[in-house]
Amino acid sequence: MSPAAISEATASITRVVQNSPIIGPSKLAAVIVGELLDIGWVLPDLSFGVDRDLDPLAVFAYETGCTPREWAVRALSVHIDAWATVSAARQKNPDSFPIWRFDLSVEALATRLVGHLLDDGWSPPGGLVGVEVPT
Repeated sequence: MSPAAISEATASITRVVQNSPIIGPSKLAAVIVGELLDIGWVLPDLSFGVDRDLDPLAVFAYETGCTPREWAVRALSVHIDAWATVSAARQKNPDSFPIWRFDLSVEALATRLVGHLLDDGWSPPGGLVGVEVPT
């Protein structure tokens, strides 16, 4: 996996979030998933069973019949909803959600979403080849 593939995915997600009308977290997550598939990201192949090194919630979801695409939309929508809630609250009152320590920039959100997909078994174009993911 090249850092360029991670950067491209992060940039794509950032554009989607910045340019999408207010459509709700699950629809925005579905658009993000579609965009990543369009640029060559690959869903986990579950035909040989579930990889036990994946995120435990993803493993449970896959084993109970959720497809990788459905799980990605669900999981990303939770992240997007939390980010949107904290961002909106902080605009009204900068002291709200004092324990939220994550960067609230769209770029940071995009990076977290890419990391989540990697944890769930998604592969960037060209596959995974032992290159460190930028933090």
